[in-house]
Amino acid sequence: MKKTSKLFGAIALSAALTVGCAMPAFAAPQANADGDYEAVVEWNEDTDGNIIPEEIEDGADGATNTPVYIDVNRSNINVAVPIELRLVAETAGGNLICPSDGVYGVWNYSTNTAVYINKVEVGYNDDVNANGVNWELVTDASLVGDGVEAATAALGNLMVTLSAPNATGGADSYVLDVDNPKVPTQATAWKVGKSGYTTEGDGSQTPTGTKFVLNFDQVGSQSSIVQDADAANILSQGDGASKAAADAFKLKYTISTARPKA
Repeated sequence: MKKTSKLFGAIALSAALTVGCAMPAFAAPQANADGDYEAVVEWNEDTDGNIIPEEIEDGADGATNTPVYIDVNRSNINVAVPIELRLVAETAGGNLICPSDGVYGVWNYSTNTAVYINKVEVGYNDDVNANGVNWELVTDASLVGDGVEAATAALGNLMVTLSAPNATGGADSYVLDVDNPKVPTQATAWKVGKSGYTTEGDGSQTPTGTKFVLNFDQVGSQSSIVQDADAANILSQGDGASKAAADAFKLKYTISTARPKA
């Protein structure tokens, strides 16, 4: 049996809440031309007077559907990378002197999310080393080494290998290449876990940071002969000149909370 009520105010609201979300939405009671309030809730009762929730059919099979929509919010992240790095080349060429393993890395200070290094790009410093005029990055091992001379670079060739020992699935390495960036996949993801924190006396939280180690391979990083050692040394130390040696190239990281694609 279907009943219609002209109850209003608190009584009507109570009845609506009893029916619950199975009933259609309702508005506040409205008076008609005669001053009577229109019905605001309709319901079915069984023979004992119990309220039966009304079913809303959708489709021939009588099933009901509630669409669920998901928006994605990009979390704020707090990540730190080194301000600068220094490599040292021997005048005779050969292995570069690199920072010790474990010294260099990317730190995640985000306490709410892990982050991923999704791309590593390499470029020359266009102010002092445009197109590798002083130091040229190469990927061919035959262009570096003890006694090898650079063909075009004024100071010498560099081959530098960046290693991620804690990459997903095992250590992952990349010979720096200005033409081909490093793009880790899900299988080799460069993931930096979310940060822990310490709680201060006033209740505030200070992130402790999570480090993702990036090493320069001591064997896979070499130079050719330094063709003008005096000039290279002056440039690297300053002395009023441009710092070509110290500013040979730059690393650009794309860091996101999004996991790399497969």
